[in-house]
Amino acid sequence: MHGLALRQVAVRSPLPRWRLAAAVLILAAAFASAVVLHGHLTRQPVTPCIGPVACTQLQRPGWVDPTALCICLLGVAGAAGVLLVPARRSNS
Repeated sequence: MHGLALRQVAVRSPLPRWRLAAAVLILAAAFASAVVLHGHLTRQPVTPCIGPVACTQLQRPGWVDPTALCICLLGVAGAAGVLLVPARRSNS
């Protein structure tokens, strides 16, 4: 029984290039969108305002980092879904 399982693994064809390319494109799109989102900054007023230049400060909102992480995880899950397709079973 162990030899039969090894023979089935050895007979399986290598991963098609289009699946690998699709997985790479999914990951690249997810990481690029997370990088763009991570660069989102807003101007926040500073409460002791000393002069007109120091009245605002650039800050990143609190929702940006968790959202960028979720986008990355969705990209990894999508790429894994493309790569890890179950093998077709024969009807014999």
